[in-house]
Amino acid sequence: MRVRKPVATTAAVALVAGTIWSAAPAAAASASSLASAILTPAAAAHLTGSTITTPSDSASAVRTDSVAGFPSRAGGTYAVLSTGDATELTSAGQGFEASTGYSSSATRGGAFDVTTLELTLNVPQGANCLLGVTFRFLSDEFPDFVGGGYNDVFIAEAGATTWSVTGGTINAPDNFAFDSAGRFISVNSGLFDGSSATAEAVGTVFNGATPKLTAQVPLTGGTQQKLFFSILDQGDAELDSAVMIDHLRLGTVDDPADDCRPGATSNPTEILVSAAAPTQVDVSGTAGDTYTVPASEGITYSVGGTPVAAGTYPGTGTVVVTAQAQAGYAVSGPSQFTLVFSDIAQVTATEPTWIDTWGTDEDTYTIPSVTGVRYSVDGDVVAPGTYPATGTVTVDAAATTGYDLTGATRFTHTFTNIVLATPVEPTWHDMDGTSADTYTIPATTGVVHTVDGSPVAPGTYPATGTVTVDATAAIGYELTGTTRFTFTFTDITHVSALAPTVVDQPGTVLDRVTIPQVTGVAYLVDGVPVAAGTHALTGDVLVTAQAADARHVLVGTSSFPLHLSDADVPGAPVLVAEAGSGSVALSWAEPAGDPTGYELQTSRDGTVWASAGTTTSTRATLDALVDGTPVSFRVRGVNGLGHGAWSAPVTATPVSPPAAPSITRVQPDNRRLHVTVAAPASDGGSPVVRYERTLDGGRTWAAVDGSPFELTGLVNGTTYRVQVRAVTAVGAGAASAVATGTPVAAPVTVPGDDGTPARPRVEPGVVQAWAGGAPAPVTVGVQDGRRTAAGQGFDVTLGGVDARGTQLPVDASGRVVVDPDGFVSVSGGGFAPGEVVDVWLFSTPVLLGSVTVQADGTFAGRLRLPAGVPAGRHTLQINGTRADGTLVSVAAGVLVAAAADEPDELAVTGAPAGSGALLALWLLVAGAGAVLVARRAHRV
Repeated sequence: MRVRKPVATTAAVALVAGTIWSAAPAAAASASSLASAILTPAAAAHLTGSTITTPSDSASAVRTDSVAGFPSRAGGTYAVLSTGDATELTSAGQGFEASTGYSSSATRGGAFDVTTLELTLNVPQGANCLLGVTFRFLSDEFPDFVGGGYNDVFIAEAGATTWSVTGGTINAPDNFAFDSAGRFISVNSGLFDGSSATAEAVGTVFNGATPKLTAQVPLTGGTQQKLFFSILDQGDAELDSAVMIDHLRLGTVDDPADDCRPGATSNPTEILVSAAAPTQVDVSGTAGDTYTVPASEGITYSVGGTPVAAGTYPGTGTVVVTAQAQAGYAVSGPSQFTLVFSDIAQVTATEPTWIDTWGTDEDTYTIPSVTGVRYSVDGDVVAPGTYPATGTVTVDAAATTGYDLTGATRFTHTFTNIVLATPVEPTWHDMDGTSADTYTIPATTGVVHTVDGSPVAPGTYPATGTVTVDATAAIGYELTGTTRFTFTFTDITHVSALAPTVVDQPGTVLDRVTIPQVTGVAYLVDGVPVAAGTHALTGDVLVTAQAADARHVLVGTSSFPLHLSDADVPGAPVLVAEAGSGSVALSWAEPAGDPTGYELQTSRDGTVWASAGTTTSTRATLDALVDGTPVSFRVRGVNGLGHGAWSAPVTATPVSPPAAPSITRVQPDNRRLHVTVAAPASDGGSPVVRYERTLDGGRTWAAVDGSPFELTGLVNGTTYRVQVRAVTAVGAGAASAVATGTPVAAPVTVPGDDGTPARPRVEPGVVQAWAGGAPAPVTVGVQDGRRTAAGQGFDVTLGGVDARGTQLPVDASGRVVVDPDGFVSVSGGGFAPGEVVDVWLFSTPVLLGSVTVQADGTFAGRLRLPAGVPAGRHTLQINGTRADGTLVSVAAGVLVAAAADEPDELAVTGAPAGSGALLALWLLVAGAGAVLVARRAHRV
């Protein structure tokens, strides 16, 4: 029996095995060659990429020799992926142990010697299934380790490779190669038959193998799909396994859920294939119409019931091509293809021939004869032929029945009525001296003569110097031949000075004056002779001309005063931008250069600029901008010399006041309302910095502390109209809709022993106070037999009164005692005039009554205990608004005396005040104040 060796010794085993095995007809393969070996030609056309990941170059191979039923198609190739040396597939007999270890450490939790081939396919539109991939799994794990903890496996995944090893378990949620029980392809799968495994591996180095298997999986047409084929050693790097793969094909099935279920089966007797659709060429007419029958594996095509070979055939009318499966194959997807050919011929109209001679007598146009084209002139159909022409002729072309016209359909030509004329040279009479020199202008129909730009009539004229006669065409004529005739009469030559050419550029650097080259003329600049050519001059310049020598006489202008301005294009403005609501206001000071206008540009990224218009002002406002989006701006000046430099860009962000927020909830409370606010739909491009509220319809506003917030100091039973608004850096936005709320009377709560809000519980003789939700120190005492408590800005006095109205003094322990059928007397000062002071008795809350504060801030009242109040300890709570608007709550412990027929022992009601009550009682005796803790609340 073979025994596994530790992973660390695997390298030594591989060296020994390598020295014994002989070379095999295979070599280490690239990812592209492995893909070509696996894919059918039709599937290979859709391959866009491939990657092979191996522990060694020799862990994969491409083979063509016949081994263990591969290649599965005659003349084909197949790929071998291995956890060992794939090139040694047939290098030894089955008795030899194949064990080439590469990995000394595990990957993905517990895998060794992993080889993975990744294929990327563009699944064709309409395809929906990987119809099949043929493979055989071989392993030297057989037979010794069947059912053992070492389980080499083959995994095929679609979409992503997600397999992993956890302990002794392999997880591969995307695997589509598994047996009917969902088990991976290994020596432990149902497809690895122990009774036939040795025979299936005959011819290889491995002890056992599965039958030839086929796996399929649904795909999505028109998408890119990745396939992963992996083989690995689980648990250690001992004893190799391999997989032989080929014949991967794509196609279409009617129902992928039923016809393309993931999983592996024994290689079927019929191979599932899809028929490729024929292609057609439907050109103009029918002569060139063809259809091409493709070559598809396992498919025989027929037309009209007659089988046809792959190739191209003439097409006309409707051609139905039917695909049938050959023996050993089954067709999936469409099997009949209908091709319809049109018989419309396309024609192109030929332009008529235009003959436009001199004059109009011989002008013609010729309509060509073109099959399928009908010509018309002014809406009237004209036959092919030649017709007289004059003026503008428009010929329209249209297709006749059975034809489709392409190209130009309208042809227009305007015929001229110009007559050709040839000028005749004047006659020159150069006599001795100059007095008798003459030239004669001939009379030629259609020719007008000019001398020095002035028309001259036919006749004889005196001449001197050089005479140039120009011939121009009269109206209705065009000249041919020579049009300028020049003659120089001897002796004195009269010459004229040409004006200098001036180039006055912005500024002065590029200013130039060009002195012309004129025979017999000499030029001077400010009295200094200057040669013909271009000179750098500026300012005011006087150019004069004179005869160059005694043989010439200067005629015409001889003085040319020039002015070259030093004016320049405008300088760069300094731009200032001020953001507004959906707009930005721009301003700048007028730069040097006397600009006559300005050009504006904007940019979203500071790189690409677009025109924002022009203006003659030094201010501009750009509207229709998006609040909160930064925009860059620049401006440049323009004058008659051109445009100046751009200003430095400035960036501004338009902002608007925020939209109105909404009040989502108003929760009533004692003398207060809790208000919840939802943010506005738009902040106008600037973050909300705070919210404000109003109770008077917007006449006054006050900031609030976030959401939710409290409105305090309110009068119970009064309905308040609440509105809020958002405030940003731009200012306050619109007010929300009105929400109403009505405070209700209730005891004031403070943090209890566990930190949760609770009604205070105070022992008789103890007084506690809170102002604005925070503990307030009070000084307690006894005056005229009644308990007193004085805090900052307020004071309270309380005592018991019997049913007859007689004041009951505090007892020897300083406790307020109340008869069960008596009254509680309360009074105080420092409270807001007109406010109501509520007086509660609990543990079970009972509102004894409310007392109105007088104009001087004092209040006083006598309130009867309701019937049924049990004898014992109770808490009396007095709640009112101090003069500064702060809610003040005073809690005092009282004793309700037992009725005359009840025991003297008083029942304990309410809840204990804790150590704070004992301290307050001690302070009472000492005449000091007690500082007690209460819940903090927001006040707005």
